[in-house]
Amino acid sequence: MAEILREILDVEVGDRPRKVLILERVVELAVEGREWAVKLVMAYTDGLPTVRVANESFSSPVQDLSRLTDEELRTAMAIAQKAEIEPALEHSRKP
Repeated sequence: MAEILREILDVEVGDRPRKVLILERVVELAVEGREWAVKLVMAYTDGLPTVRVANESFSSPVQDLSRLTDEELRTAMAIAQKAEIEPALEHSRKP
């Protein structure tokens, strides 16, 4: 398909290739304010615009535990497990 399209675009119309005529028309449409034409011209001249997205995370900050001793890690794990288990136990005790 691409090869056929290239052949069609390379055909001379008068003394100019068809692709030049098409590009000139696209630029005219961009100047007239057609959004799709403006975007197409910008994509091929300045590159596509960059979209910045704010990364908002609502999770707890990650703590660096690499400097803890084995005993400190075991204690931290026990506290974390207890924190996960206690709310579940309280929830199961409610009538």
